[in-house]
Amino acid sequence: MDMRQIGIKLAMDSLGLQLTAETFTERLILQKSIYLVESAGLDLGYFFTWDLRGPYCRALAGDGTALMEELETDYDESKNWAFDEDCLAVIKNIRPLFESDDRSDLAQHLELLASVHFLLDRQQVRTPNPSTISLTLKEYGKPFSESEVRDALGELRHYGLITETQP
Repeated sequence: MDMRQIGIKLAMDSLGLQLTAETFTERLILQKSIYLVESAGLDLGYFFTWDLRGPYCRALAGDGTALMEELETDYDESKNWAFDEDCLAVIKNIRPLFESDDRSDLAQHLELLASVHFLLDRQQVRTPNPSTISLTLKEYGKPFSESEVRDALGELRHYGLITETQP
């Protein structure tokens, strides 16, 4: 288990999320969770680009698979590691974004949050206008409504992932 894989495991555990990559939904949750954790200020060493389902990192996909395989051996090297207080504070601040009993709903919600954040962060859209962002997302084949985007912007602001004036 390398340091980035340990970081994945610690982050997912700290978020209260089951770490699995058995289904597409679970892999989407992993991708968007780590993207949002990094966006909140916890650098785990991944670089994301735009993909069909929003921000995506090929290295994270590989590390997630390798991590799952290693955890199946019942040896968890991450038990010897812990986040410091600053890292835990970042996770604690955004943890409410990840609370859902329905994994499919969680995946869709995280996809929306991560996609809106990515478009603003990478200045794919110049203004945090729900209509503009919704239209841009629809151009990328994402059917998120203006009201869903408005709600996502509110959550991203509330948890400090974007500022009122961003970009």
